[in-house]
Amino acid sequence: MRKYQTLLSKFSISAFALIFATNFAVPSHALSSSESDLEAGKLAMMHDGASEEEMEAMEGSETMEAQMEMMEESSMEEEQEMGFKVMTAMLSGDNVYPTPVETNAGGVAVAILSENNTLMVYGSFNALSSPLRDYETDPVDPPNPAITSAVHLHIGTPEENGSFIHALSVTTSEDGLSGLFTGTYQLSDEEVEALGEGNLYIDIHTTENRGGELRGVIRE
Repeated sequence: MRKYQTLLSKFSISAFALIFATNFAVPSHALSSSESDLEAGKLAMMHDGASEEEMEAMEGSETMEAQMEMMEESSMEEEQEMGFKVMTAMLSGDNVYPTPVETNAGGVAVAILSENNTLMVYGSFNALSSPLRDYETDPVDPPNPAITSAVHLHIGTPEENGSFIHALSVTTSEDGLSGLFTGTYQLSDEEVEALGEGNLYIDIHTTENRGGELRGVIRE
């Protein structure tokens, strides 16, 4: 039973992240990894029925880092037993290469990798500076018919603009500045290896920032 509670907790955290990104602007100076870990841990404890006192103790404990490491190790073991891995990506203008973008926009994505190397991606973005780039009227040179949207999955390190591999399906708000994206893809062995090394990322291109306004690496 504990296995399924923890698994459900992870999906609850993921759902919370998507709802947050859809409804609130996430600035480019997003939460640090330690702050994100703390909030994720508190959310998991809330889901598992922890009291307010227990959560306050976790927040103020000097052993919080060790507790988070134990939770991560337990989650990894459970994911292996269940046959998939759950990863996330925080999309920020600070991550755009080679020149970071100053923007109030932000985004988040959840990626699930199955045993047969199928990658499912779900995400959202909010408060873009301008609508998404239209690759029909503003194509790359030479044109690439596989680029069917402005939200892409790339293979490459954080210090380079990597190769395009997939376009995600996108649904936007009426003003075009917020939206959701999703996609399911069969990854090659090379792409799975890149994913494990932190070399698979998502980026979002807009009319004002054609080369990318938001970018985030998919990480466990």
